Amino acid sequence: MAKQHDVLFYTFPCVDLIVPMQARFPVEKSTTTKILTIGNEPGGPGNTLIASGRIGLDIVPIGAIGDDYYGQFLQSAYRSEGIDLSLLEVVPGMETPKALVLIDQDGQHSFISMLEGTPVDSAVFEAPMQSAKAIYLSGYMLAEPCFLKSTLDFYQQARDRGLEIFFDPGPVIAKVDPAIMDQVLAGVTVYVGNDTETGDITGIKDDVEAATAALCARCPGLIVNKAGGRGCYIQRAGEEGRWYPGFNVPLVDTTAAGDSFIAGLMYGHLYGLGERATATLANAMGAAKVRKHGSGTQVPTFDEIVSVLQQGGYSLPDSVHTQRSFATFTL
Repeated sequence: MAKQHDVLFYTFPCVDLIVPMQARFPVEKSTTTKILTIGNEPGGPGNTLIASGRIGLDIVPIGAIGDDYYGQFLQSAYRSEGIDLSLLEVVPGMETPKALVLIDQDGQHSFISMLEGTPVDSAVFEAPMQSAKAIYLSGYMLAEPCFLKSTLDFYQQARDRGLEIFFDPGPVIAKVDPAIMDQVLAGVTVYVGNDTETGDITGIKDDVEAATAALCARCPGLIVNKAGGRGCYIQRAGEEGRWYPGFNVPLVDTTAAGDSFIAGLMYGHLYGLGERATATLANAMGAAKVRKHGSGTQVPTFDEIVSVLQQGGYSLPDSVHTQRSFATFTL
């Protein structure tokens, strides 16, 4: 029998090349911009994979990497974080995807990414889905033609089995065919986007509440919109929306904050913490990340998340500390 996992994540693993700049965006052509360093991190899906594992959520990547230096780097980084590599295929001769992550002195970031990769055979999904609780569906995988068919197979198999479907539209969602977008939204149980992404889908810009309400008409699931320091806005069709406030922390780097947020949201949803506690945990994980540079292994640790919650005035049960688990965190 296949091992039971909380979440299956079909993705294209990549390495982030982190470049902190001593300048503000935009970067002008024909100029030299001073940087502090360049570092490698298991980025892209690695952010959510690592953040999830650090709070006890069992999420497993499905995808392909190359047998090159960066593929070996990813395998080593994933193993050191206890991530299950059993569904990760190593393809001889494949170049492992990379993303250049530029971070300006205000903590804002921009990606220059390799978005193409090698899809897996859809038959790979069947066995692990028999015992999984949920899947994580990424808009990146819907936007790239090479991954579209296998991603829709991944989605449909999960829907047929009645699994929870977490959908992260991502910054390239505007590239997705509207018909495919409607097909996917119809089966999503938890949508997690931001104001820009939800605006791209609905056509409603600069009004997160109106955009969320419009999306509720197309998606029967829970709609969650990340709003940075403001926290998040959550609504379900037929119900009133609600804001859950964020945390006041120093902003160093927004990279991977959204991925950290999603890890907390999936954990809270799957482990029944309730909406308020789930949103608070997710907000705390995003806030804990923006306090430091980088992605991958720089996503928040358990203790950093606890620190943000306590500094925000939340009293945690003793079991959170003794068991190093948020399973008993309720509000």
